[in-house]
Amino acid sequence: NHCLPHEEPMIKFMQCIRRKPQLSVAEFRHHWDRYKEAWLELAKRSEAKRMVTSIGLDIDQNTSIQLARGTREPFDGVLELWWASGEHVVRCIQNPALQDKLASMRKHQDEFIDLASSSFFFASEDEHLGGG
Repeated sequence: NHCLPHEEPMIKFMQCIRRKPQLSVAEFRHHWDRYKEAWLELAKRSEAKRMVTSIGLDIDQNTSIQLARGTREPFDGVLELWWASGEHVVRCIQNPALQDKLASMRKHQDEFIDLASSSFFFASEDEHLGGG
């Protein structure tokens, strides 16, 4: 069962992740490295078009922005995956060959992610500057 691209706008899956409160930044990053590798494997197997990860910086400027603007603390990590279409994502998620991988990733999430303070969602993207 191959997941073939479809002629629809690209769809992006985003994970804005906060670590569990009892984890240090170093412990989070250890889990994050393993998590990124698992997602990269899944991205390749599901024919994702692009994958980008970002790690929050522990710098004074982030604290200053948070205090000045009254925002929540920055996310510890952000993972973004792009596929050809929403239909493509549905076909891939329903692929039995990927079900075990998804279940394993959910178990890993429970180990290090504060799910109640994190956000996972699908989005579309408009590029306004740059050249991707």
